Amino acid sequence: MKAKLQEMNQVLTRVVELLDDDTLLVVLGDHGMDKRGDHGGDGELETSSGLWLYSKGHAFTSPDSLSKQLRAQGYYPDVTFPGHSQPSPSIQQIDIVPTIALLLGLPIPLNNLGTVIPDAFDFNLPNNEPALAKAMSLNVDQVNRYLHEYRRSTSSGELDPVWDELQSSFKAATGEVNLEQSVILKSNYTRLALQQCRALWAQFNVVRMGLGLLVLIVSVPSVWVFYRAVASQQDSCELIIRDTLRAGAFGGAAGVGIGVLLLWISKIIWPLPLSTFESALGGASFTSASTIIYLLSPGLIKRHTRKISLGAIVLVMHAAGFASNSFVMWEDRIVLYLFMTLLVPLTISGINAPTAHLRKRILGFGALAAVCVRLMASSTVCREEQQPYCRVTFYASAGASAAPLWALALALPVAWFLPTAIRRVLSISGSDNGIAPSFATLVVRPALLGSALWWSLERFEGTDIMGGETAAPAIRALRTFIARTVLLGVATGGSVLWYTSGPCIALQRTTDETGKPILAVLGFANAYGSSYLLFFLLAFSLAHVVSQLTAQLVLGLFLLALLGYLEVLDSTRDARSLRDEFEKLSSGSDATPQEMSAALDRLTSGANPPRSGPSFDSAAALCLLGNVAFFATGHQAVLSTIQWKSAFVGFPTLTYPFSPALVGLNTFGGFILSALAVPLLALWNLDPAPGSEDRAVRDTLRVALGVVLYRSVELVGSAITAAWLRRHLMVWKVFAPRFMLGGVVLLLTDVFIILGVWLGASQSLVKVQRTFKKET
Repeated sequence: MKAKLQEMNQVLTRVVELLDDDTLLVVLGDHGMDKRGDHGGDGELETSSGLWLYSKGHAFTSPDSLSKQLRAQGYYPDVTFPGHSQPSPSIQQIDIVPTIALLLGLPIPLNNLGTVIPDAFDFNLPNNEPALAKAMSLNVDQVNRYLHEYRRSTSSGELDPVWDELQSSFKAATGEVNLEQSVILKSNYTRLALQQCRALWAQFNVVRMGLGLLVLIVSVPSVWVFYRAVASQQDSCELIIRDTLRAGAFGGAAGVGIGVLLLWISKIIWPLPLSTFESALGGASFTSASTIIYLLSPGLIKRHTRKISLGAIVLVMHAAGFASNSFVMWEDRIVLYLFMTLLVPLTISGINAPTAHLRKRILGFGALAAVCVRLMASSTVCREEQQPYCRVTFYASAGASAAPLWALALALPVAWFLPTAIRRVLSISGSDNGIAPSFATLVVRPALLGSALWWSLERFEGTDIMGGETAAPAIRALRTFIARTVLLGVATGGSVLWYTSGPCIALQRTTDETGKPILAVLGFANAYGSSYLLFFLLAFSLAHVVSQLTAQLVLGLFLLALLGYLEVLDSTRDARSLRDEFEKLSSGSDATPQEMSAALDRLTSGANPPRSGPSFDSAAALCLLGNVAFFATGHQAVLSTIQWKSAFVGFPTLTYPFSPALVGLNTFGGFILSALAVPLLALWNLDPAPGSEDRAVRDTLRVALGVVLYRSVELVGSAITAAWLRRHLMVWKVFAPRFMLGGVVLLLTDVFIILGVWLGASQSLVKVQRTFKKET
């Protein structure tokens, strides 16, 4: 530190030597630091920093200057810092803007509430008028104009309680008095305006924040006990859902009265800054969640094991990391390693798979998912705080908004190849039958090619390659036609085709080992999952069309990684079940002869063994995959990375409500797709054997609750840190935006899980039931 200070002193010495006489040198720090090195907090030493003004042509330290006299009289307060006995002159950081503006001959920005630094105006103007008096007059007029503009805005009522006091101070400041008294009154007015506005803006309602945090925190155990109750399989899923909804409804109704009653009592003892509606809503939310916990927790405590899943450890690490601003800044890199933490052990377990076929599948698809996610993470946009250690790869350059040339070259080939890859994965389970080939060829491929073509034309619109500005209107009309065709074709034609078609199966005549003719059902083992995958591809195509070229490649990798992960999960479940079957046969357990015979038949016939339900690890991995997709598609937890271009996909001008919806789909597409993929984890390679419908419903609910639990803990972690660090220097650049992102993501996750289950999964089950004539 000593060497660095000496180096900076040498730099300043050199700058002063080269300084012109009419130049002002301003040296200041953005924040301070205490003796322990802490900075960015709300301590006095941390929020204060040094300021040095120097000019060869103007002295700031004249002992008989007006500013010195006023400071000596106590009108400009000095500050005694901790550990010092002598006070030091002090100003507000906001005062620098009006001071520099007037010294440069510029008007003070309208929305600035600072007061000019009096020491900088200790000279006379050419007409012998004191510069400080003129500067203060301009300062007062600007502040008064801002207050009137603010009062005419939608926030007009905020200033009503103090408006008379402000106007009285303004009249006094603009009255006929001597120079010294005029400067004092003008300074009092600008400081009063700053004080009143700061009281309105720079305050936190701790009671409301605490109530919100309490509701968020109590929601986590309520979701957890619900998840554990579904996973335990002790009671029927229908019974658990019914009892949970009933308990939540009764608890919420009682909580409304409790919240209002507590508010009424608090008005007598200690009034709380809450409205009746806020108290009722908070009480209903808290009591509803508490009732669910009370209902479901007793049985779970008895059955709960002490084994902690890897997904839970990753979740705790993710949520705890929000307490560090460095973690939030570099979250785009960290979520990649968190996902790999879940994927790699699962893939390595394939080495011990009981059959060579399963070993190849687990290792192969695990490697595919790992490579795809790693390639996704190579697409980056940089936050301001990441510089100079970050390089933009999503765009052609750091200052550009167009895709790089390599993305332009790969977009169309990848759009053509992706449906082929989907069919190849479906063919593993024999599900590339029925509507699947036509759907991939006639719906998905044209949609992906059309969206890639739209963004390719947008990349070169107006350039000489495409005919310059002369051809721009025709190209813009062509792009609008392409985008609308894709959007309407997928949203209407693709949806109707999927809804009216049957499952992805086909009948094939063959013979058994004895030569007896039999009728085989191709795709039977994945009838549920393959049908829902086609529904998922509709949403994928819509997200694809609003994504820029680099993001389209990322979404393609996302889809391949998702399919690879699904195959890894299915294969590891098969391997675990076969291993259990083999141990049952070899150990001579207490199984009945019928169970031993059935296990032997499954081992020798290659049939799918009984499989366990999806674990929390898979739900955590799905959430992290959505996080990776969000960052890799050119976004960060800051508003500056919103891609406004997507608002004009299919619309030449800003069109409500479609433009905001398109921007939202572009921004949150990764999270939306991960939420819609929830039923895939439950339905993939689940054959429609007797009783499979109940299993499908339970597993889908289990994964959905696991994903909601992960997103809830993620939100709680960011909310607690944002509230705790509300006085931190980086709260509005780092912690608060991440909390707001977490809230939106949780809401979207809830909504699209419901839509996926209601519109997609339920219809997939109905298709299978109708095809095999099962009773619902």
